[in-house]
Amino acid sequence: MQDEKGVLTKARSGPTPVGGKLVDRVLAGALRDKAKDLAARLPKLTLTLDQVVTVEMIATGVLSPLEGYPGSGDYVSILDRGRLADGTPWTLPPTLAPGDDAGRGVVDRVREGEALALIDPSGVPIAILHVQEKYGFDKTERARKLFGTVERRHPGVDSIFRRLGDTALAGPIDLLEKTHWGPFEKYRLEPKDAWRLFHEERGWSTVVAFQTANPLHRGHEHLQKCALEIFDGLFIHPIVETTRRAYFRNEFRIKAYEVALRGSGSINVRANAVAPSTFDAGCAGRDSTCATMRCMASSTRRCISVASGSRGNIVMLGILAFRISALVFAVAAATFLNARFKEVFWAAQLATAS
Repeated sequence: MQDEKGVLTKARSGPTPVGGKLVDRVLAGALRDKAKDLAARLPKLTLTLDQVVTVEMIATGVLSPLEGYPGSGDYVSILDRGRLADGTPWTLPPTLAPGDDAGRGVVDRVREGEALALIDPSGVPIAILHVQEKYGFDKTERARKLFGTVERRHPGVDSIFRRLGDTALAGPIDLLEKTHWGPFEKYRLEPKDAWRLFHEERGWSTVVAFQTANPLHRGHEHLQKCALEIFDGLFIHPIVETTRRAYFRNEFRIKAYEVALRGSGSINVRANAVAPSTFDAGCAGRDSTCATMRCMASSTRRCISVASGSRGNIVMLGILAFRISALVFAVAAATFLNARFKEVFWAAQLATAS
C-alpha cells in the first residue's frame, strides 16, 4: 500500500523494508508529462551509465529509504557510524559529485533550492534532481573511513579519486524515464514486483538471494540446492556489469542460468537489483581473485559490524556460511584456471578445517 506521500509501506506478509518504507519516486501520467516539460527548460547534468543506474535504483526503491542523494548530515553519519543520521544502518553513501569538467561546471553554477535535469549519456532527460544542498567532502577521508586504506590499488579507493569531484549535490529525485536494458529487460524485477511475486503470488515466507558475477557452475548449484533445503524460494541475482568485461560477457552469464534452469519452477531468475527488503538471507559465489577479496575485507568487516548491532528498526538479513563448499569451489577453480589440483585440494582442506 502507499501512504499519502506515495511511499510504499508494508502490506501483508514479508520482511519490513529497510527504514520502514519502500520508496517509489517514478513519475507517471500527467505528473510525468509536466516534469518532462520542466526538464526541457532546466540546466542539464550528464550522468555516466553507473550514475544512471544509481538514480534508477533510488527511484524504484532499491535503495530505500533514500528518496534522493543524501545530504551532508547523512554523509558524515554514514562515514562515522555506518548509519544514516536517523540511525538506519547504511554503510556506503551514494554521492553525486561529477568529476568531469562539464559536470563540475554545472555543480558550481547550480544553487540550493534549484533543480537540475539529469541526462543519460545519449542526451535523454531521465530524472529531475531537486537540489537541497551542496557540500564539499574530503576524498582521502572518504577512502580511509569506507575502505580502511588510501591505497590506489584498491578498486574502491581508485574509483573515489578517479571519478568523483570535490562537491556533492543532495536532494530528492523524480524519475522520468527508465533505461531499457536490451536483452536483459525481460528480467527486470523491481522491489515492488519482487514483493508481490514472492510474498503474495507464490506465498513464500522466506526467500534466499544468490548473487554472483560468473556463469552458473557446480559450486553455485551446490549452494543453491542447500539453500532451498532451508528457505521457501531462491532469488538468483546475477550481476550485469556496466564498466568492465574482465571475465565473461553479460550475455553468457544470463544464458548460463537460462539453460541450467530451463523447465525449473522452483527458482526465479532476475537480472537487476532489488531492495534487501524483499528477501531474508543472502549467499554469494566466491570472487574470482584473492586480491579483490583482500581489498574487500575491510569494507566487509565494516558492513558486518554495523549489521550485528542493527536489530530493531529493520529485519536482519542472514548470512549463510557454507564451510563444506570450500572443496567444491577449489575443484572448480582448479579446472577453470588449469591449476595443479593437489595444491588447490590442500588449500581446500585447510579452509574446511579452520
